[in-house]
Amino acid sequence: MENRIIYVYIISAIVFWGSAPAIIKLFLTNLDVFQITFFMFLLATICLFFLIFIRGKYKQFFLKDIKEYLYYALMGFIGIFLYFQFLFIGILHSSAQEAYVINYTWPLWMVIFSIILLKDHIKIRNILSILIGFIGLLVIITNGDLIGFTSEKILGYISALLSALFYGLFSALGKKYTKDITISIFYYFLFSSLYSCIFLMLFSSVPTMTFQESTAILWLGIFSCAFGFLFWFKSLQFCNTSELVNYMFITPFVSLSFVYLLIIEQVQWSSLVGLCIIIIAIFIDRIDFIKLSTS
Repeated sequence: MENRIIYVYIISAIVFWGSAPAIIKLFLTNLDVFQITFFMFLLATICLFFLIFIRGKYKQFFLKDIKEYLYYALMGFIGIFLYFQFLFIGILHSSAQEAYVINYTWPLWMVIFSIILLKDHIKIRNILSILIGFIGLLVIITNGDLIGFTSEKILGYISALLSALFYGLFSALGKKYTKDITISIFYYFLFSSLYSCIFLMLFSSVPTMTFQESTAILWLGIFSCAFGFLFWFKSLQFCNTSELVNYMFITPFVSLSFVYLLIIEQVQWSSLVGLCIIIIAIFIDRIDFIKLSTS
């Protein structure tokens, strides 16, 4: 029974995350990124707040000291607010498939930041992995034309790359921090909601949404954010990281399937080839870890 629950967590997270680019491109192009993220983060925060109290974790709700609040404020800014802001800008200003596949270079950035910030020992396979990963990135950005590249989607590509960079930094900084999963995710989204509220007031306005837009925001906030993150980190409690990496790579393929099935975009060969190259690069970086965990 426990194994079935684990697979439900993993598959649900993959579907929730993989559906996001198609939903944004299909239903939310009339909203700006500040409007989308504000309501999405707010809904995720409310959902997680009720989950904390339903599960009787209200005694852990308040943190011990100001350092913990500052930690969550910083991590929420990097790993949730900036990550989603740039990811959605990337999706809205390029194709959904290209932006999401570029975003999946974040494990490479995690390796880079772990080396720079955490002083992880650099190995030849780390360097090889990074070089191969960026070849895959170039294939996607140039649509396979490495010589005659010209693009009107450069803002989208840069934004998607920045989203990967920030999530890689978030993942590297969060490697050594342990706290209750639901509480942690709640505070990430709580602080992100505050940041989004400020940006909404300064640079945008509260929109009047259609039924389709409201439904799409509900899906993104409750499922792609609250339950997506919660189920994924729950899976980490039962599986080792190397096992989950295999499932993580399914997410962009699920995203491409949503893109194709909802007839938003024709899946490009360069996106598939670039994604495969990036996945190969990430596996090269993890060879020693995978051998260690399976021995």
